[in-house]
Amino acid sequence: FSLGFFVLSTDSAIRDFRDVLTVFTTMVRAGLTGDFDYSQFELMGSTFGPVTFFIFIIITQIIMTNLLIAIVSSEYDKAAASGQRKWKIDVDEVMAKDLVNSLPRDSSGDIDMYSTTMLVGHVIEGS
Repeated sequence: FSLGFFVLSTDSAIRDFRDVLTVFTTMVRAGLTGDFDYSQFELMGSTFGPVTFFIFIIITQIIMTNLLIAIVSSEYDKAAASGQRKWKIDVDEVMAKDLVNSLPRDSSGDIDMYSTTMLVGHVIEGS
């Protein structure tokens, strides 16, 4: 688009389109920040300059919107994966605590390793 605006403005003395670098900076300012002088585009031609500029602005906004969507989507995927990992760790901790809390205890509050619940299927030597 910058080269097109440069070619369109070669026969006029438009300050924002005097060389390729100035045209490029003008287009970046117009497309990204909205900082432009519309009368400069009208000097290129009553119809073609403004129509080309309008198409440029539409395409620029579509590209910037797609870029924003891609960034938000990427960050959402990262956050979802992190949340899934944290959820699994929390569930594992809850299950481990539940298992330990369900083990039989002796009178001192320690786990009773010799209770019948713990010994099912095991043979204790010496008893």
